[in-house]
Amino acid sequence: MTRFLATRVPAGLAVLTLLVLGGVPDHPAAVPTRPAARVVSASAPVLPTGTTTASTGPYAFLSQAGHPGATVARWNPCSGPIGYRVNLARAPRGALTDVRGAVARVAAATGLRFRYLGTTSVIPSSTDSGPAYPAGTSLVVAWARPGQSRMLPAAGSGAARPLAMGGASWVTGRVDDRGRAWGQVVEGAVVVDATQYPEPGFGDAARGTRGRMLMHELGHVVGLGHVSDRAQVMYPVDSGPAVWGAGDRAGLRVLGAASGCLYPRG
Repeated sequence: MTRFLATRVPAGLAVLTLLVLGGVPDHPAAVPTRPAARVVSASAPVLPTGTTTASTGPYAFLSQAGHPGATVARWNPCSGPIGYRVNLARAPRGALTDVRGAVARVAAATGLRFRYLGTTSVIPSSTDSGPAYPAGTSLVVAWARPGQSRMLPAAGSGAARPLAMGGASWVTGRVDDRGRAWGQVVEGAVVVDATQYPEPGFGDAARGTRGRMLMHELGHVVGLGHVSDRAQVMYPVDSGPAVWGAGDRAGLRVLGAASGCLYPRG
């Protein structure tokens, strides 16, 4: 069972459609695996200052984007630390420090445990069928040029250029100790546009910061979706302080360790 859940989703099956003004596609792709479980993938961008989008609520869940009644998907806090690697081949100076800082902020807000495993050459959903995630790695953060990943397609004329895309793959058919239904996230990915250069760190830059951008995308990785409240990090435009808003914190609590372990249904 554990080995099955660690199976990688083929790149062509992940939902990687980029809407002009951001957001998640209406119909995430599903790959049937067995009656009690299926693998689902979704991703969403953070956009530069000045781009507007529409969404609702103080917090939202990635697994419910376009499917309000769908099961909420989250990582299993009882499966050990989430192993992650970073592809720094095209990353600017200080990028790893900001990734680790953003991961620490997600960990503090969720109670989930993360373990940095080192660097990698992997680009999630690579367009040239690159290597799979290394053994023990459940999350990769990579800097890439547009077109190197299906998560970050080459921008067409007039298209909004996302700073980054973050997403997750999960299986359905999980329950907690109280019998409540959940999806279980088994893999996460963040791909950052290496041709754009937001302010490094976690300061209060008017046009947003790299740290806030990474917090936003890692929010998707742990299961948060976009909201319309500009006071939240999960607002899909990179502006404002790199501090979780009240809605962000509430959503991250739901997705975190406080919600308990996950088990296969039945």
